[in-house]
Formats: sequence, structure tokens, C-alpha cells
Amino acid sequence: DSDIVYRVGSITKVFTVLALLLQHEKINWQDPVTDYVPELLQLVTSPEDKSTDITAVRWTEVTIEALASQLAGIPREFSDDLAILSNAAGLPPLSDSERPECGIIPPCTPKDFFRDFGRRHAIYTPYTSPVYSNVAFAILGFVVEAVTNKTFNEYLREAVLDPLHLTRTSLMKPANDKWGAIPWNSFSWVLDTGFENPDGSMYSSTKDLLAFGRSILEHRLLQPFQTRAWLKPRSHTATIDQLVGSPWEIFRGKNVTHDGRIIDFYTKGGTSNEYHSLLVLVPEYGLVLTVLTAGIEASGPMVAGLATQITETILPAIEKATKLQTLHDYEGSYQSATTTTSGTSSMDLSIDTGPGLLVTKLTCNGTDMIHTWASIRSFPHPPRNFSLRLFPTGLVAENGASISWRGVLHFAPTEDSPRLLFYPRDECITWFRMDREVYGRNAFDDFVFTLDGSGVAVGVELRGLRLKMVRVRGESMTVQ
Repeated sequence: DSDIVYRVGSITKVFTVLALLLQHEKINWQDPVTDYVPELLQLVTSPEDKSTDITAVRWTEVTIEALASQLAGIPREFSDDLAILSNAAGLPPLSDSERPECGIIPPCTPKDFFRDFGRRHAIYTPYTSPVYSNVAFAILGFVVEAVTNKTFNEYLREAVLDPLHLTRTSLMKPANDKWGAIPWNSFSWVLDTGFENPDGSMYSSTKDLLAFGRSILEHRLLQPFQTRAWLKPRSHTATIDQLVGSPWEIFRGKNVTHDGRIIDFYTKGGTSNEYHSLLVLVPEYGLVLTVLTAGIEASGPMVAGLATQITETILPAIEKATKLQTLHDYEGSYQSATTTTSGTSSMDLSIDTGPGLLVTKLTCNGTDMIHTWASIRSFPHPPRNFSLRLFPTGLVAENGASISWRGVLHFAPTEDSPRLLFYPRDECITWFRMDREVYGRNAFDDFVFTLDGSGVAVGVELRGLRLKMVRVRGESMTVQ
């Protein structure tokens, strides 16, 4: 049942960041957090700390962005403390002043936080390296409350949950327990996380989280450029294929498509004792995936394994469907309406197992322009093992009548290519090669397709070559 409600743990952090982004006119992400929560400057360190230079958080250097991107270098937890194990398992005894006054029971309040958090030690200086912090998002909850003059719960419901009609999603426990997936003898369903609600308290259903993910990719609450900026990494990690966003855990995979190209998975996992959850966005395909589980049998690796099985099944099918649609909409022959004394101008496009559209022929006034283009690029060496492919840029005319693509020359490695470099070798450096050959202020790789009312290409303009061509044969057309 897609309406069954689970606790989703740290997926809450995605909602918290969205709440911040919706206040972009009042919140500058490069501002120090102390501009919004000046109480942080009054935190008192532990009397035992002799050198605050290496123990105290440098709050005036901690920005909103650093907190949202796990780059603040601040402690991970406040409420969670192993003091309950004092005098056990070889731990030294704690004095009464060292024992936290709050935690799971009773939950911690903002008063508790501002009184005691200064005793926790900094991990890094801000922007040194990502380090996971739950407390960072509780502080961001304070920021939202400061600029909206509302409780975080009130603002979240008003700005996000109600506009998106997420009726089974809430920061607090649902009134109706019959909605919930509640493991036997579990206290997690009723656990109150106090002031730390913005970092991991939420309840939601599969149906609601899928709708929430789609709302991000479809720009329901943000402008498209804001969404594009949000779905970008903010830092690397020690793992070469894992990056950190705000608050995304970004994984890069090259084993889910036939052509082996890199696909970015924007994920956020969540754990609340017996509850384990995962939200996955794949912007390239407009795909949203969520896995919610409950019970002692559930685990983070199990959730990740389920998500892997689903993506390995779905993405190849989507890839195949996308290629068939592109074949219908673009494949075929394009010809210029005029012929010069030097010859004709034409272009043939096809689909193969590689990415994008393959340009199998491109002539300008009878000259092979793919070879000419490759010769200019590789000068003074003769071009070898090259191909030309087209990729959409996302630039579409407001009326939908035209769309921009860019051409990319790809040179396959040769036997004399260097095998060992100080970095892992990858020949896909399209970001570096685009817009290089310019002729009369227009790039060779600038292609603009004209579309009919159903989105099918009927012509193309090669702006660098001053060519306009009409589609004369294709999958969606009869031969003329």
C-alpha cells in the first residue's frame, strides 16, 4: 500500500534544505549562520578546554551553505550520547556535570542546546572536508524560524507539504496510528526528537515521497535554474565515485547503461532505529525512486540493494525507450535547399549503442566537414579514430518550435596514447571540448533543430556553417 506511513529519518534534511531555498530572498547561502542565529556566538566551551583554537567551532566562518552541505566541520550529534553506558564496558565514570540533561527521554530543547552545545568540539575548520552532522540541520531549522517568524513545523506545512498535497507526510507523529507501518514492540514510531526535528523526524509514505521527488525534478516550487543549482555537488569525498550535495549523497555509476557512460544518482538515505529509507533522483532520466522499510530485519545495505535491483532493471528499459523516441524524432537525412557549384550540403543522423545522435555524414558544399572539423581540432597531427555525436543542451524555444543541440568530436584512444597518468584516465571530456571551433562568431558545434507541433524534427540549422537543412527522410517520415 503506497499510502502506508513510515519514519524516513534523514530524508527530512531534503525538506529542510527546500524550506531554506524557498526563502532565497531573505537567506543568502554565503552569509555566516550567526547573521540569523546570533546565539551561537554565546556558546560556552567546557572549562577543561585550555585552547579554544582547536576545540571551539568558528561560527563566524560557518555559512548557511556549509551547514546544508556537511562542510561546517561541526559535531555530528547533540542528543545522542553514550552516557547511559557509564561505568559499563570499561568506560570511565562521569561526574554529574558531565552527564547530559536531555536526550531520548526527555527530548532536548533549544534551551538545552544553547546551554551545552559549546562543550562539543569542532571536527574541522569550515570547508575543510565534508563530515556528516545532524546538528547542522537542527541549526538550519533555527534559521528558517528566524526569517519566517514561524515554527519550523508551521512553515514546512505552509510552504511545502500543503502546496504539494502531501497528506501522509508530517514532521510530527500522525494522529492516526492506523496509517503507520509500526514494528512490534518499537518505540521509534512515537520518538520525539525535540529541537532536532529538522534533521530527521519526518513521517511519509511511498506515494508522498515519489510525488515530492517529482516536484523537485518538475520545478513545482522552485524555478528551473534554482533546481539545477540545487542538484549539483558541493564537495568530494575520499571515495572517487561519491560526492556530497545539499544535502544529497551523490553516487556516480557507469554500470547501468549499455554505453557505460556515467549516471549521477542524487540520493538521501534515512535511518530511525528500525526504519530505513532511501530517496533517489536521477535527473538525466527524470526518474524518482524511493524505498521505505520497517522492522528489525531491515537495514541500510538491504535498502541500497533493493534500489540497485530496481535501477538496474528500469534504467536500461528507459534508455531503450528513449533511443526509440529519438530515432523517431531525429534520425534520417537532412538536405540543404540550395546547391552550389562546389556540391550539395547534407547530414545523416542515426542511433547506435553509443550516447546521443551519431552524425554519420556531414557535407558542406560537397566537402566532408566531419573530417575537416577533426583535422582542425587535431592539427598539426592527422585525425584518427574520431566520430561526431550530438547532445541536447536543454535550451528550448518558449513556443517549443526549436531546440538546441551541440556536437562533440570524440577521439578514441590510440596505441600511443599515454596509459598511466597522475589521475584515472577518461576520454569523455566533452565539457572541455565544446564551443572551440568558431567561424564568424558562431561555433561549428551549434545545431538548432526546428520541430513540428508534436516535437518531431523537420529541419536543422548549423549556425557555424551557415547551413539550413530540411529533413527529407527519417523514421517518422515517408521517403520523399
